[in-house]
Amino acid sequence: MTNFRGGFSGLTIGLALLFASAGAWGQVTAQLNASRTSGVAPLMVVFDSMSSSASGADPIHDLHHAWDFGDAGAGTWAHSGDDKNRASGPWAAHVYDSSGTYTVQLTVTAPNGSQRQATRTITVADPNATYGGSATACVSSSGSFSGCPAGAQRVTESSFQTGASYRGTGKRVLFRRGETFTSQGPITINQAGPGTLGAFGTGPAPRIQSSQGKEVIQISAKTPQLSDWRIMDLDFRGPGTQYSGAISGDGTAKQLLMYRISADNYHMPILFAVQALNYYGHTVMNDEIGLVESSITNTIGGNGGNGVYMGANRMVIMGNSVIDTTGAEHVIRLPYMGRGVISHNYLSTPRTGKSVVKLHALKANRSYSYPERDSRHFIISRNTFQGAANAWSVNLGPQNSTSDERVRDAIVESNYFLAGPGTQTHLNLWTHDVTARNNVFNMNGGSSHKGVVVSKRGAEPAPANNRIYNNTCYTSDAIGSMNCASGTGVITLENNLAYIPNGNSVSGATRVSSNPFVKSSPTAPADFRLSANSQAIDGGTSVAWRGPDFSGASRPTDGDGDGTAQWDLGAFELGGSGGNVPPPPPSPPAAPTLLP
Repeated sequence: MTNFRGGFSGLTIGLALLFASAGAWGQVTAQLNASRTSGVAPLMVVFDSMSSSASGADPIHDLHHAWDFGDAGAGTWAHSGDDKNRASGPWAAHVYDSSGTYTVQLTVTAPNGSQRQATRTITVADPNATYGGSATACVSSSGSFSGCPAGAQRVTESSFQTGASYRGTGKRVLFRRGETFTSQGPITINQAGPGTLGAFGTGPAPRIQSSQGKEVIQISAKTPQLSDWRIMDLDFRGPGTQYSGAISGDGTAKQLLMYRISADNYHMPILFAVQALNYYGHTVMNDEIGLVESSITNTIGGNGGNGVYMGANRMVIMGNSVIDTTGAEHVIRLPYMGRGVISHNYLSTPRTGKSVVKLHALKANRSYSYPERDSRHFIISRNTFQGAANAWSVNLGPQNSTSDERVRDAIVESNYFLAGPGTQTHLNLWTHDVTARNNVFNMNGGSSHKGVVVSKRGAEPAPANNRIYNNTCYTSDAIGSMNCASGTGVITLENNLAYIPNGNSVSGATRVSSNPFVKSSPTAPADFRLSANSQAIDGGTSVAWRGPDFSGASRPTDGDGDGTAQWDLGAFELGGSGGNVPPPPPSPPAAPTLLP
């Protein structure tokens, strides 16, 4: 299978700057690609740095790509504790909440420490100016309009469909917080933007109560025209019936941000099926689709139901809580993903035997109306995954043993994998050219006690060029053996750390005999930091990547003060610029705010 290293057709700025130094990585370039450079707030921009390079280095797997979005007041992610203004990896995304001009800076670091930078300016418009006067409609079921923008239309209405009928190109519809609006059937948004459905006032998000087994909002149509829309600050409540959903799409959608929404008690809460695009003969894939800082709970209805089911290019799934699909199937299922980001999420509790993340691709032996096929060019980072019984947690590759579906060129780094009762493998890679690094696998309570497994599932090409290094594996369960990391098609298997005080043997990692962590019984990410006398210190070997550890500390670092900076085993490096301040322990996501 041929490796793909190209960029995408977004707006591009390249600073092809030569770094004049000797060594294997002597020439470094930094090239910053942005999906858009202007728009109204909140504005989601998807970035990539795939066209950056250094002599002798793989641009995706060997270079470190660090992002500063120029938005210092953006705050922190609820579940990872990370600064929203910063990101790491060849692909990144940011939502600009406030109007202004922002300078994005990309820093590319080669394995020998050589660096180059590139910048880009993003201009964000004020929504009160873009949707000034009657271009905004405020909708209240009680006739109370406190907090409605000056000059806006004022509509007293309890029907979501009727209130949303004021939508359109260059228009904004705001529903009053603390009130309930009924949904009798779907509305269709199929206009070019900018456009927004949102909220005004104070208090809990407006509740949109569904009474039928249909979607509330249908995105695009058989003749798609939708682009540049935001659906935000709405609380969708389902009828608890099959085939119900909050937001779904049949036609190609572009530049859609689903922001700070919640969806509870639906069968298919968020649904963008690429099969529908193919069925209607659409030749363009969904593009720039974002689900950010949202809560999806209590997915019901049995087979076919998933908390999130989406296929798109430049897909962004960041800062969400998606939990409890025990009444349906997978927490997140992605039939196709190209050039995207899955980061800072809390994803938990699928049905027994189902996955937290199931990411496959389009079948190689089938024709499609659109050109996409392989899932590639994405990063999965800074998430907490908790698996189910008799299940594999995160699976990248074919959906079954008979489908030739190919996943390649991706990064899985700095995630916290937590076993549910009876969880089997935490990360399956049926892939080409995928790196898994700096992940922590807490296998307590699991069954098979497997961290990363690389293998061939069936009809797809055999795995190749995968890299597995600096992961931490742990369980206090009484077990015969642990498989921390293993598989065929692996070119780098280094620096993995295992501690199993009540087990017999380990494969794919260096087993230490005494507790290497700051806590004797670790239960949260911070507990897996290395203690000052850990056997893991200086126990690793150099790999072709100069990036941070799980906590943001530099690698390698002279953490023990012996005068030599050497790689440590596992996901954490002792000492360093990150200060060993990892994200806070994962906590159960807050329940949606209930109205009286």
